[in-house]
Amino acid sequence: MVGVLVPYIRAKLDRLYEEESIRQRARQALADDARDASWRAFYARAFVRAYPWCVAAHEGSRFAYQLLYLLGKTPYYLPGLHLLGLRVARTDPAAARAHAKAQAARRARRAAGGDALPAPLRLLCAATLRAGYLVADNARSALVLSVFAFKLLEWWYSAGERALGERKALEPPPPPPPLAPAPDGLALPEDTSLCPICSSKRVNPTLVATSGYAYCYVCIHKHVTERGCCPVTLEPAKLSDLWRLYPGM
Repeated sequence: MVGVLVPYIRAKLDRLYEEESIRQRARQALADDARDASWRAFYARAFVRAYPWCVAAHEGSRFAYQLLYLLGKTPYYLPGLHLLGLRVARTDPAAARAHAKAQAARRARRAAGGDALPAPLRLLCAATLRAGYLVADNARSALVLSVFAFKLLEWWYSAGERALGERKALEPPPPPPPLAPAPDGLALPEDTSLCPICSSKRVNPTLVATSGYAYCYVCIHKHVTERGCCPVTLEPAKLSDLWRLYPGM
């Protein structure tokens, strides 16, 4: 069970780490000065920072155990096996046959212990023991099949959710019309690739989210810091409203 659950949980944590890392990088790229102060964001940032160290510690402990096992310093091959008290050892066919014979003898003694019981109880005990032995002998195969069935259901459910979401997807609404320049604001240059503030080719184009106009990053950062508004529309703006534009956007 541990050998199945631990890799499964590790895969889920790896996927969560990748998603949170991408989400945080995107948030930092769009708004450097915006910082979510919610508890969820705090724990997400802590998880992204701590998880690589946890993975490094886990992998390092595995490597140390394997090295010590090869050097004969410990009978345990992995930290998880040490916690479970399981030792990895080689065996030969004779030892395997002896183990099977001893197991059969133990089961025979347990079955013989109910001979003094009445016939109905003896039959019930024998059936219970046989059922328990059947489960114990096939637990490994049953576990593998159950994990396979679980992953199949998970894939089926996720595929169904994606298909359902695609069918329900609506057309995006049209963008709102741009705000008109204010009478007291800066005039827009005829060339749309120029910055309205410095009248030069935009460097690191940055969009003001409250107005929709783009400027040089340095120009608009200084203007918003000093005046707190868009220079063209005079709409209020903060540093968190500055979005950097990249090719293709």
